[in-house]
Order: sequence, then structure tokens, then C-alpha cells
Amino acid sequence: MTWDFWGVNLSKCVVYVPSGSVEKYKAAEGWMHFKNIKEL
Repeated sequence: MTWDFWGVNLSKCVVYVPSGSVEKYKAAEGWMHFKNIKEL
């Protein structure tokens, strides 16, 4: 697996996801490393 977000500060970056999908992103490989996942 390649990591497209190499060098991105995962604790400061905010990932906006569709309403109702936050838990899926928090459990998904790759996305689970982001600390700020918020729904639109």
C-alpha cells in the first residue's frame, strides 16, 4: 500500500466526510490514522 499523505500532520489535518460516515472512516485502513474526522 502506498501512503499518499506522507508528511501530513495527521493530528492537525481535518478530514470532512459525508454525514453519517464518521465511524466508517475511523475504522477504515489509512483513514483511521487521522485524528480530526468531521462530517459535513
